[in-house]
Amino acid sequence: MGAAMEERGRPRAGRVTRFLLWCGAVDTGHLVSRTELYRYSMVGVFVLLVALLAGITFTLYASIIAGAFRPAFLAYAAVWALLIFCLDRSIVGEPSYGGSRRSGPARAVFFGARVALALIVAWLIGDALVLMIFRPEIAEETARVHERQAAEARQRAVARLELRAAELRKRLAHNKDLRDAAATAAERARKRYVEEAKGVSGTGLVGYGPAAEDARTDYLDARGELRRVRRATARQDAGYDRQSAALTRQIVALGRGGDKAVAAVPGLKKEIDAIYANNGWLTQLRGLSAFMDANRDPAIASLPWLVRGLFVTLDLMPLSMKALGRWTIYGSRQRAEFDRQMGRDRLRADLDRARDRLEFDTAMTRESWRHGWRIDHMRTAPQNTNGVRR
Repeated sequence: MGAAMEERGRPRAGRVTRFLLWCGAVDTGHLVSRTELYRYSMVGVFVLLVALLAGITFTLYASIIAGAFRPAFLAYAAVWALLIFCLDRSIVGEPSYGGSRRSGPARAVFFGARVALALIVAWLIGDALVLMIFRPEIAEETARVHERQAAEARQRAVARLELRAAELRKRLAHNKDLRDAAATAAERARKRYVEEAKGVSGTGLVGYGPAAEDARTDYLDARGELRRVRRATARQDAGYDRQSAALTRQIVALGRGGDKAVAAVPGLKKEIDAIYANNGWLTQLRGLSAFMDANRDPAIASLPWLVRGLFVTLDLMPLSMKALGRWTIYGSRQRAEFDRQMGRDRLRADLDRARDRLEFDTAMTRESWRHGWRIDHMRTAPQNTNGVRR
């Protein structure tokens, strides 16, 4: 009768309220007033909001890292939100038993892991939100970084082209040296032939004798070698000149800028396109760092820390409510129920031990009695029908 009256006196909760109480892992048997019903419904609201915030921030973080939103991020965000929901629900639903010391270290480790997770998530998500807040400024800084990297890529391309042009100049100089050497050899052979024919050197005989004929043959061979070297190097020099002129035009065009000049250099356009397409997490962080370094405003410098603190506060709201819940009436009812249950368990254990002891004593007494009866029976000799002992 009293239980029925107590049940009739409890506040009734609607479907939405029951769902929120379930989200907050609240035992409705300990709620005796409508104020407590509203208060602990808010626990479920905070657990839901933190899980929803975790899913949204995960989507935001993944989109910033990837550089664009993808529908697949929603599935991963839902899994992350469910994980945070289950984790926070297990935290707020774990009873606060003040008299139990065994669960203290385990709870401290569990709560410490939740705090560490909140700090890590707040740091990452805080940076992501700051990147969204300063997106225009970061875009300008990123554009400057991209322009500088593209200019460096063009300079590297110009350096490569200049190396190739220098190699061509070396080849042209080498061909000129070959021609000069062949011309010198031909001139030396001609001079020796003329001096031999005039009798100035060699045998000293004037006229075209055998020695002069040999000198003439050497001279003709040297002239032929000179013509061959000139023809061969002339063809090579023509190709080298065309390549050198093309390289010079590319170098000048790259110095002036322009898409055509970039496209004319093999691999340069692909490299520059990759530079401008790189808008990932690290690139944006570099842009944010450059923006922070350029603007020493305390408000701008403190904004990332304010955002991180806000995320930590929101993320740890269920844990904070759980930590402060042990001093509430609801927590005292939980501890009282725990004490009653522990008392019943101890009483049941004492009764079981007493029953076991009683059964043991009864069994020992019965066994002692049976043993004594057998001894007495053995001591008393049986008599026959005449009254004479056997």
